[in-house]
Amino acid sequence: MDGSAQPTGEKFFGIPHVAYSRHFCYTAIAAYESVVRDEDGYRSLAGQLTGLNRLPSRPEGEMYLPVSLNAAYAAMLRYLYASFNSCVARIDSLEKVQEQLQLKYNNVKTVENSREYGKQIAAAVIEWSNTDGSDNAALYTPPNGEGLWVPTPPSYAPASTPYWGGNRSLTKDLLNEVTLLKQPLYSADPNSDFYKMANEVFTVSEHLTPEQKATAFYWDDSPNGTYKTVYGHWTSLLSGLVKKYDLPLIKATEAFAKMTMSMYEAAILAWEGKYRFNVVRPVTYIQQYINKQWAPVIITPPHPEFPAAHATLSNAAAIALCSLFGDS
Repeated sequence: MDGSAQPTGEKFFGIPHVAYSRHFCYTAIAAYESVVRDEDGYRSLAGQLTGLNRLPSRPEGEMYLPVSLNAAYAAMLRYLYASFNSCVARIDSLEKVQEQLQLKYNNVKTVENSREYGKQIAAAVIEWSNTDGSDNAALYTPPNGEGLWVPTPPSYAPASTPYWGGNRSLTKDLLNEVTLLKQPLYSADPNSDFYKMANEVFTVSEHLTPEQKATAFYWDDSPNGTYKTVYGHWTSLLSGLVKKYDLPLIKATEAFAKMTMSMYEAAILAWEGKYRFNVVRPVTYIQQYINKQWAPVIITPPHPEFPAAHATLSNAAAIALCSLFGDS
């Protein structure tokens, strides 16, 4: 979702950045489930994902799956952004336009049947999503100590979503299946690896090439006052691939589901690591030991440094897409 709201800490529309992993993932799952039932070689995710045990059965009668997909998308987005009137108006309008187009090729009964199925799928996915633990609002006090994270300038916002790593994963026992990397060993010694890493960031930032600046701004999640999110970035890239290869509906929905599920799991792992290790941010370290006036090109988000969110999420997305499109 794009929006004109200005950032406060890391929240847009009052939603923390990492929370959009749920929005994109659950929406993509509902979209996939709305079209998968008739496809040879594909199967429902029910029974495969943690807690998603059953989904509505396909109704009797004629079905046109693009209508089911349209209804599922609209229901998911309307649920996720129901409190934002401008969003709801756009969702309603797009849903009606798509359905009018689909009526040209189908009778009213087929459209109604298909629409109802899509809505039922979305309702089931929403009910399942509400039990994932993401609403944990327990108070959090960051630990104190040398080398540990503290709020960063310019907003000095409090820690964002500190309990996200405890959310229900799609993969059973995800945190036991994946071994997190060891955190970098903190040191203020100029000869240490930690100091050298921070000093490299500082040195490179002082002599950025136009290409490096363009890369930084390309991956900025809130360019020019809008809000894209890392999930929106990768969704945009995948949309281009879907168009380039003219993918059929089932393959397109599979791609979106596979990519966003990978990013959802990666977010849980990254946030588990962030708040387990609580590694200090470069801006804090550099201002303390290298240059008091230094500021990064992109504002530092309000959560610990390691593991890096963009690197973790983007690598998960890239590997998911390589499994579908190849490495080229």
